[in-house]
Amino acid sequence: MHSKKEAALLTHKRHPVVPIASHKEWKKKEASEKDGLAAAAGALADLDADIDEMIAAIYAARAKAKDR
Repeated sequence: MHSKKEAALLTHKRHPVVPIASHKEWKKKEASEKDGLAAAAGALADLDADIDEMIAAIYAARAKAKDR
């Protein structure tokens, strides 16, 4: 067995089954995925307030419209 510290992928009938990587690489990948999901959740945190503002603006514009 070689110790190149390269990631490898085991396959079964040409389909990827098991990735093999060093513990350091695995932890790095795992941390980046958590950061990605946490960042997405953080980006959506103010979405409710934004939607409420948009709805209020739409109703205000409809009330001022002369063609209704």
